[in-house]
Amino acid sequence: VFLARRTHPLVTIAVLTRFSWLVMVAQFAIGIWAVFGFPLLGPSLFKNVFVLSEPLEIGLITMMSLVLTTTALVTLRTTRLSAVHRFADYAAALAGGHEANVPPARGWKKGLYKALLAGPEVTDYWHWRWFYLVVVALPLVGAAAGYTYDDFSQVGGDLSHVLWRLIGGFAAGVAGWTVLVFFATLFQQMFLQGIVTDKGLFPLDRCRFVPSGWRLAWLDRLLSFIARQVSRFGPGYAVRDEDGNWRLQPGHAQLAFFALVLFVLYVLMLYYGLPAQGHLFSALFALLTMLLILTVVSTGVSFLLDYFRMPLVLSLIVYWILMWTAFRTDSYYSMGPPPKALAEKAPPQVETPPLPPAVDAKAEKRTLVVVTAAGGGILASAWTAQVLTGLHEEFGDRFTNAIGLVSAVSGGSVGAMFYLDRWSDKQRGLDPGPGVLEYVRKNAMSSSLEATAQGMAGWDTVKTFVPVEVIQDRGYLIEESWRTDLFHPAATMADWARAARDNRFPIVVFNATAVEDGKRVLVSNCLMPDTPGFLHRPADGSKAVEYGKLYESLDLSVATAARLSATFPYVSPICRPRGKVEKPYHLADGGYVDNEGVATALDWLDHLLGPKPAETFPFQQILLIRIVPFGDVETPEFHRYLGWMFASFGPVEAMVNVRSTSQHERNELSLALFKKACDDVHISVRTVDFQLTGLANPPLNWKLSQYEMKKIGDAWGELKTGAKQRPDDAKNPINVVRRSLQ
Repeated sequence: VFLARRTHPLVTIAVLTRFSWLVMVAQFAIGIWAVFGFPLLGPSLFKNVFVLSEPLEIGLITMMSLVLTTTALVTLRTTRLSAVHRFADYAAALAGGHEANVPPARGWKKGLYKALLAGPEVTDYWHWRWFYLVVVALPLVGAAAGYTYDDFSQVGGDLSHVLWRLIGGFAAGVAGWTVLVFFATLFQQMFLQGIVTDKGLFPLDRCRFVPSGWRLAWLDRLLSFIARQVSRFGPGYAVRDEDGNWRLQPGHAQLAFFALVLFVLYVLMLYYGLPAQGHLFSALFALLTMLLILTVVSTGVSFLLDYFRMPLVLSLIVYWILMWTAFRTDSYYSMGPPPKALAEKAPPQVETPPLPPAVDAKAEKRTLVVVTAAGGGILASAWTAQVLTGLHEEFGDRFTNAIGLVSAVSGGSVGAMFYLDRWSDKQRGLDPGPGVLEYVRKNAMSSSLEATAQGMAGWDTVKTFVPVEVIQDRGYLIEESWRTDLFHPAATMADWARAARDNRFPIVVFNATAVEDGKRVLVSNCLMPDTPGFLHRPADGSKAVEYGKLYESLDLSVATAARLSATFPYVSPICRPRGKVEKPYHLADGGYVDNEGVATALDWLDHLLGPKPAETFPFQQILLIRIVPFGDVETPEFHRYLGWMFASFGPVEAMVNVRSTSQHERNELSLALFKKACDDVHISVRTVDFQLTGLANPPLNWKLSQYEMKKIGDAWGELKTGAKQRPDDAKNPINVVRRSLQ
């Protein structure tokens, strides 16, 4: 490449403008990739980014996509116009920058040399750039519109209304982009005439909005001073005119002003966030915003560093190594009550594990219900809430009052949190108020993808380049989006511990993973007894780490506890406690160790039974309800003829797949052994699986489409209808629960 830079102008300018055209290639590729259904990686991870909750969101996406492409085209032209002055090898490749010295050429080569030699005094009428603008920017917009229309059509919405809102939003986006371009052109003609000139930098430059004689003397002197200062960075930024005055090279003043405006808007977004009202700021908009910021920064910095032969990517790698070594930046979570919490101080955990009144030793012996909620992103959250509220609808307090233990993981923790959030403050069980169950289901299905994208585009991007210690990263914003939807947003694990101590609340465990040693971390409102249990294992036989014993004097917000369990890989960052603690564990998603929560449930059952005579057990039956969002794959996809690709990625795929398979096999064996031990003392243990079926390519992020929400409701409806039509069907889990409660 370095050899070609001195001999061929096309290669030279391609290297110098690489970030401008790479952004356009990436933007076009993302749009085409989405249009063709996300091949290779599948739609599970990315499709719902393009599914809009409100069709009018397409307006801001259209405007931002056009602005991104326009920025790439403008930076490309600015780099090309200034490259002859800054880079001697480019000037040499163009024969000194004089058309008379260029060797004779014909056809496309002659046109290429003519285009590369054209300076700012030659008007560029945007002939080809209009084509590039449409081709690059619109596939992404079309994909978002198509997926949104398809989603509304699958749930039986008013399609004509949806279509007109999409068209109206698109027209508004184009109009918004036009207004921005108009003001950019007006800014150039009003303030930069006679100071810096570039005919054709913006799409509307052919239109004259300001008389050609307009000129501001004070601005002329100011920009001349700025030009003299930036000339210290080397040629290509400023030149001296015939009168000896310093002048900025074409495009730099406009781009500097644009970068300043973008910086101000970005700072406002950092400190105030994007408005949540109206659902106009989608996750896709936030991601395009991040790409726009990276485009402006990368093109500007690479233009500076290329003069000194310092590649931007390599320079960034060296900078990151030095920054992370010197400052040790990290992701954190807050320990203690949430902001503005009014909850009174209470012991963070209960030392004596409670039992539901229905299974009290003095009362009639009944069934103890244990719930395990598996992980799986927002799908697990929604399915967990649907199963628990659906069972409450079927059996009422007879089911809810019998719940003694909830062991949840990842997305299941979020669904369980919203369900437990509506437990009554005065009695055991759910609040009897109207609309409670629908409230739980709605919040458990509420999207957190917008918060994730805003966090990625916000402080996460800042922390990549500046060693600041802020807690408002994408994990914090996800947590805040959940806390906003809670009926008790200030609730802490201490509050739940106090309720459990009064026998109004079950034992709740949010399972996380300690990165440093791979152990289970149990974030709970109760502490396990230190004595051996029913299975006569040592007190520390499970090797799990209890959060309440690890940080005894510190409380934790309920939303934070669920977030620690649901640090879905890369969506939410692995984090450690803020402040000085003796063991600052980094906590990751609980699914790394046990995605079903069964191991923790068995640990607790071991202690609840305890080393006591069989006749003193407070319950005669245990009903273990396993809520699983993903069905078993009967026929896997077999790979053929992949050669070196499979040799490279096969080990990673095997490691990922064996994790879930081995966990399931271990849990099945553990349950079988536990059942056998309970049979010996005449305690019946029943397990029932509520497994979500009927969804192809289920989402693995924090947003559900309307179609997916509908399918979750339909799946429960089919179970409910089947239980009514065939009450003796032992395969229907609702029937199993009914018989157990009877």
